[in-house]
Amino acid sequence: MVPGGKNEADSDRGQSYMMLDVDWNWLPGEDHGNPAWKLDRVLYALVAPETHEVVYIGKSWGPVRRRWLAKDKEGLWKHLEQKLGMNKHGFVVGIVDPQKRYTLTTKLLQDIEGLLIYEVKPPGNVQGRDSRGTCRPGMVVRCTGALAWPHPRRKFVDNGQGVT
Repeated sequence: MVPGGKNEADSDRGQSYMMLDVDWNWLPGEDHGNPAWKLDRVLYALVAPETHEVVYIGKSWGPVRRRWLAKDKEGLWKHLEQKLGMNKHGFVVGIVDPQKRYTLTTKLLQDIEGLLIYEVKPPGNVQGRDSRGTCRPGMVVRCTGALAWPHPRRKFVDNGQGVT
């Protein structure tokens, strides 16, 4: 335990982390009226409609819709259209399992996003596919929601791979 009663896995200050199982339930978010668009502290993924390939993974600490409309995403939309030939895509939102007993910090969300980008290698994520800045050795991320998570792999283990 670190000061304040949190597990070291929840601390953004510690260098070593205890074993941490993180379950993400992925929900379809195709319809802009879907309540998933209002969720915060989530991951989201863009999916190719024909192949169901994950083409981009992102995070949103605020409402997903706000992140979706952010000015800094204009480069992503241009990249998807011009480089990947995508004019349409599917959309899924990943929420952390509320039954787990850890605090979702911005650093933990960033580390989970980094692990998924490194392992899945979505073509829309230009940064983070070949290396990542931090890791949480022993962290296990499980992607649940069989109708929404489009990638064939569902379990990702952080062994420090790709850290520069």
